[in-house]
Amino acid sequence: MSLTKPHRAGRRTQAIVLAGVAISTGLVGCSQATDLTAHSSSLSAAQGSDILAPPSERVYEVTDIDVSAADGATSLTLPDTITPTGYFVVGDGVITDAWFETSFGSSPDDQSAASFRLTEPTVLRRLQSDDGSLTAVGTLTYGGVDRPDTPVQFSIVSLDDTSAEVDVLVSPPASVLTSGDEPAIAARITFDAQ
Repeated sequence: MSLTKPHRAGRRTQAIVLAGVAISTGLVGCSQATDLTAHSSSLSAAQGSDILAPPSERVYEVTDIDVSAADGATSLTLPDTITPTGYFVVGDGVITDAWFETSFGSSPDDQSAASFRLTEPTVLRRLQSDDGSLTAVGTLTYGGVDRPDTPVQFSIVSLDDTSAEVDVLVSPPASVLTSGDEPAIAARITFDAQ
């Protein structure tokens, strides 16, 4: 076995590279620090806030309803008494849960109420359609029959921390409050935040 001695030129190159790195590091370490505050932005949260907390949800409960025939729907027969109950939940700009029921005072038992249960979250963006309305999809129940995947068109009239007003337009199946064709039912529903 033979041993070869490293060449002095290789050692010299290593020494030059190490010296260059050491000098440049030393110069940077000794140089005056530049002021970076002019190029940075500051992020802060309000005192006592928890920015990692999940977004808060607000529940709105129904307080009133005003039902009418939509434009051009002349064959709509409305009961004398309509009593609303229900709620919707908004969190981070999305309706995550909603249930609504209207009771019709003097109607026969199987037709004494209609309800709607949201089955898909609905994002509250006015860009959904040209007229600013949105579509909620859920299960419409009337006369003991569930009608899944029923679209309900609505527009937010007002929505704040204390109350909400929503205009709803629904084309119910024949026999829901109608005589003849399927006219659209329009309603303005008022909610109070809980």
